[in-house]
Amino acid sequence: MFGMRVSAGFCWALLPVLGVVSACGSDETPTHKIRRNKGDTQVADSLSVGDGGDDQLGSDGGDDVLAGDVDSSGDGLGLPDGATGDTGSLGDAPSPGDGTQHGDVMPYGDGATFGDGLLSGDSFVPGDPLTTDSNPPYGDFASGDDNWPGDPNDPWDPGDPFPPGDPFASGDTYFGDGGAASAQLQNVREMAALVGSGTLAVNLPVAHAYVTYVAPAIGDEPAGFFLQERAADPAVFVSVAVESLSPVPQVGDEVSLTVTEVAMADKLPKAMAVMNLDILSVDNDIPSLVTNVTYASDLLTALSNYDSRMIALTATITEEFAAAGREHLSARIVTPGIPAATTFFRLRLPTTLVEGLDLRTGCQVTLHGTPLWRYSDTAQPSAWRDLDLPATAASCAPPALLSATPLGPTEVLLTFDRRIEPTSVIDPSTQFSLTPALAVLAADVAGRLVTLTTATQVPSQAYDLEVDASVQDVLGAGISPTANSASFTGFATAPCLPAVVISQIYAGGGNGGAPYTNDFVELHNRSTLAVDLSAWSVQTTSAAGTSWTKTDLSGLLQPGAYYLIQMAAGSTPSGTLPTPDLVGTSAMGATAGKVALVYDQVQLSGACPTMSVMDLVGYGATACHEGTAGTVAPSNTTSVQRLNTGCMDSNSNPADFATIAPTPHNSSSPANSCLCQ
Repeated sequence: MFGMRVSAGFCWALLPVLGVVSACGSDETPTHKIRRNKGDTQVADSLSVGDGGDDQLGSDGGDDVLAGDVDSSGDGLGLPDGATGDTGSLGDAPSPGDGTQHGDVMPYGDGATFGDGLLSGDSFVPGDPLTTDSNPPYGDFASGDDNWPGDPNDPWDPGDPFPPGDPFASGDTYFGDGGAASAQLQNVREMAALVGSGTLAVNLPVAHAYVTYVAPAIGDEPAGFFLQERAADPAVFVSVAVESLSPVPQVGDEVSLTVTEVAMADKLPKAMAVMNLDILSVDNDIPSLVTNVTYASDLLTALSNYDSRMIALTATITEEFAAAGREHLSARIVTPGIPAATTFFRLRLPTTLVEGLDLRTGCQVTLHGTPLWRYSDTAQPSAWRDLDLPATAASCAPPALLSATPLGPTEVLLTFDRRIEPTSVIDPSTQFSLTPALAVLAADVAGRLVTLTTATQVPSQAYDLEVDASVQDVLGAGISPTANSASFTGFATAPCLPAVVISQIYAGGGNGGAPYTNDFVELHNRSTLAVDLSAWSVQTTSAAGTSWTKTDLSGLLQPGAYYLIQMAAGSTPSGTLPTPDLVGTSAMGATAGKVALVYDQVQLSGACPTMSVMDLVGYGATACHEGTAGTVAPSNTTSVQRLNTGCMDSNSNPADFATIAPTPHNSSSPANSCLCQ
């Protein structure tokens, strides 16, 4: 098996070194045979020199000495016992006079005789390759010999033994007693673990592994593919775009390759470069490699046993999603196996996937087979594509109608707590009913907002609106029967009080995934008259803050016009705002805070001041706001925007604002005339 020959007289001295047990013959016939196990302690009484029946060196050429045995002085293993030159078996604790320590390079003649397969220069360390010698004797292990662990020119075969002490072996045998590629992938992982920073050049073969998943590049995450052989065995992420390889590997391919560079990135072992890629077979059964970890309680404590492996799980989201790297969001989750929410267990998804499915607190998701990602000690079950987490694999509470607000004589704006599926609105005249009777002529769906076009409303008339259950959210759930109605008063022209309002707040600038480098505050003049801002100010503070940062305004704001105030920049440069009308320095909280429009330039104080405040917006979780609560929390990728393009003002932050992608306007943007005086 190892491509060697040995003389009978030296068979027992060498084969235990290789982890092989074999009968090679002897010049004497022992009176009895005792097969000793690894780790046995041997005493002098049963191992005296010349004892033809003891399983040890002496005149019995067939004694069995296994790696790991502890040798006592005078037991037939050291120089004083008459076995000249004997050094014991690999892994033994040396006795006085042995002359060889574990891991020593053994020169020719010291503990190895002609035919042993060991020459000067051969490394005797378990798992190291034995290099080609210029004049090897019989049995010398050379590069390319079959099944020598660590030889880069020959792969492991199922069932191959490893030398005692080899780091990849369980019980000093081949990893898992089968599955050659699993041991090789573990080898890659352990070599990556040696890298403190940067990369390490290696020459590690991997044969008969399967491509389980091909990941696209998203945000800061590189493209690559995952390799695994068996469901319960190690896996490795190869940080190489498949398009750069020839042939191009695909999911289901059985491949062989050589890893030439490894790295450890935030505790995730990675193969950074490969060569000699060969596709051995295609269309293999990858679902059979998936491990369902829904009930796994050791997913966090034994994370290194799971990362990069194909997993399935069903989990419940316990908080709103927050930024987790560029173009990614994450939220804490719980499963039956890990029922308590922890920051070390998070669902991580592309921003587009979270927003497309409108995933929020309380939603349940099922991943049917994706690799387990990790960031340091945090397990991050992940999806990369829509197909990884289709709408049928997620469920949330049914959508609820929050409010109905007239925008004009023939328009009513409906606000829901979940995104509405546009294709579910087929016949607005029957799916939206008004009492007293008022015809609904059309419906325009935009995320959580639905704008109805109606017949002309009776000014100040009280209307009740009901939404049919056939109107569904993006996951296919119909409107909740207990939250499908709202009331409003028919539109009537009213004065614009206040004339100027805060129309948009974006506070995630320069954070991971942010579309803009800077935060901003936008104002809008709802009235038909120009407003002088030269004595006004915009002031900001944190959600619980009492010290406010003031930005003094200037200039004349025309009817229907906007006013853009650029605020502080984040640490990650991204998009540039339209030309601001004013530049401030306020650094605002990305997901929660307070912004006040003040008609003087005196700095505010206190948690929720009212003096001189023209307009106030509490966004996210804050106790200071207009109405019953703050707006829905924004993120690095969303802003809070006043409805009806800045015209809506019912003195209720949650009713007047929507949280959507930022769309900054400045004084050069088209004016938006509100139907008020």
